[in-house]
Amino acid sequence: MLSCIETHANRYKRHIVPLLCVHMDFYVRLFVRVYTSANEVKKSASKQSIVYQCTGVTHIVGLLCPYSRSLLTLGCGATMNAHKV
Repeated sequence: MLSCIETHANRYKRHIVPLLCVHMDFYVRLFVRVYTSANEVKKSASKQSIVYQCTGVTHIVGLLCPYSRSLLTLGCGATMNAHKV
């Protein structure tokens, strides 16, 4: 649901910051703050990922696969990974 809100906000050069998410019974209530920044919109794909979960395991074990990685371009033309692993 947050990914959907982020995608819709990105169309208007805005990005979101989730504040609170509450779910009870059959509904979800989300509180987000919306900011306008074209630079942050470019980074939105690197903040999202897909969670793969094994159905054969009783406890929750997930594997996060990010959509993209951001690279920092240095002054000499070299690039380096911007994410800490």
